[in-house]
Amino acid sequence: FNAKVIVANVLELEVIGFRVSTDGSVSIKEINGKIEKAPIYADVKAAFHDTYFEGSFNATLLQVLGGGATIQIQATVGTASDGFDGTFNYGFFAMSANTSGPRGIPLGTTGLKITGLGGQFGYNWFIPPITEGQSSIPDGIPQQGALTLGLSITVGDLANNFAVTLAAAVSWGVENLTFMAGA
Repeated sequence: FNAKVIVANVLELEVIGFRVSTDGSVSIKEINGKIEKAPIYADVKAAFHDTYFEGSFNATLLQVLGGGATIQIQATVGTASDGFDGTFNYGFFAMSANTSGPRGIPLGTTGLKITGLGGQFGYNWFIPPITEGQSSIPDGIPQQGALTLGLSITVGDLANNFAVTLAAAVSWGVENLTFMAGA
């Protein structure tokens, strides 16, 4: 069955595909949660598939003095077939944090500041190279023997007129080739 609870338009919790089997085992397909009460706005998603789990957490913290922060976390872990008679485990994890308003880390006297940082790590996880016309790092896939590392940085001016995000991810270990994707 599915269930959803909403408390005073502030807290929301939804469970999808809750099931108790005859042997007493419990399974859940998806859980979603949301908090919307200033200064915190957050949502959580967790999905349980047959061979993998994927989840995300996004939060925004507002501050009275015109600035705020956001945090994003993503995780995917599972088991995949190796193409023969076996399986292998894989995982991908990403996290980023950003500020808004007057906040940031000044870069000396350049008039610029760092407003965001992020990172990625994947084991048995491959991010393919960017193809022509693509403007962001493509989604990854499970690939036995691959490792992935990624980094992103957002730099803006102190007056908050512009910001640019630079991102790069490197995957290696697949057929002894190294691929780099950037946006």
